[in-house]
Amino acid sequence: IQCLYVDPMKAATDDNTISWGMTAQLGGKISGSWDDAKIGIKGGKWVRVGEQVNEVVVAKDVGYQISGAVA
Repeated sequence: IQCLYVDPMKAATDDNTISWGMTAQLGGKISGSWDDAKIGIKGGKWVRVGEQVNEVVVAKDVGYQISGAVA
């Protein structure tokens, strides 16, 4: 059983909210594109967009875990 406080307004590193964990962004968003003559009537373009994120625990004191609980 895990009891965690997670701020419903989305915790961020630049405000004064407390939350057990948050999703931290690693660097910026990245993108790339390339032409492909084999698709479409006149060719086409492939586009790839992505970002890297990391799930982190920022305030472990606002949560606890009960293990081995038996009903």
